[in-house]
Amino acid sequence: MSLQLGLVLACGLLALVYGAYLVRELLALSPGTKEMQEIAAAIQEGASAYLNRQYTTIAIAGAVIFAAAFYLGWQVAVGYLIGATLSGAAGYVGMNVSVRANVRTAEAARKGVGEGLSVAFKAGAVTGFLVVGFGLLGVAGYYAILTGVLGLSVTDPASSRTVVPPSLRKRVRPRIARNAVLVAATAAVVTVGAIAGFRSLNGPPEEQSLTSPPTVAGPAVCGVEQLEALVDSDVLEVSTAELDDLVRLSDRYGRS
Repeated sequence: MSLQLGLVLACGLLALVYGAYLVRELLALSPGTKEMQEIAAAIQEGASAYLNRQYTTIAIAGAVIFAAAFYLGWQVAVGYLIGATLSGAAGYVGMNVSVRANVRTAEAARKGVGEGLSVAFKAGAVTGFLVVGFGLLGVAGYYAILTGVLGLSVTDPASSRTVVPPSLRKRVRPRIARNAVLVAATAAVVTVGAIAGFRSLNGPPEEQSLTSPPTVAGPAVCGVEQLEALVDSDVLEVSTAELDDLVRLSDRYGRS
């Protein structure tokens, strides 16, 4: 086994270990009040039923593709089976962790926005680390078995097979490069937008109050304190019904 292959396998194993650590840390958090736990249990029951139904349907289609993959060689069929199994495991574990982390995120958000975002990021990172870890271990591990244990060679025509013809390969490579650039650009835009959004959420209350003048949602929620604040403010945006409330308040306190 080469040094590069060993590093890839180590990185995949490290990703799974860190993902397991995040799961343990998330499940140790408080699930909130009794009412929150009841709602979370109903969500978990629905998510479990959805996953079981979805994976049953996918397994049927996967079995057909697995049988057809033997036309390309048993190596391809076994590789497809390994990839499909690990992908399904990552999705199943990630979904179960997510539905359990939702209520813990809500409970943490009661203490502050920062605590809620921290729990949410950790819950989302679990699926990411599982996908990367299973992907690295699946591809690198299967490659190590084929080349190391079974002694197959990717350069020997007798033990390898060209799946993509050279003529088709020339047309596919430019598309792959173009799609990779598009994916990278989209990821950069999404990342910048997420950072900007989180910064706006964590902005000081003073800055938010300066950019958002006080308004009244409607007569049903107009309290005395809110109306007094509107009377004293320089910026007033009210409807006719709300203006009547302001007039009655002014008459009550002898203001013009």
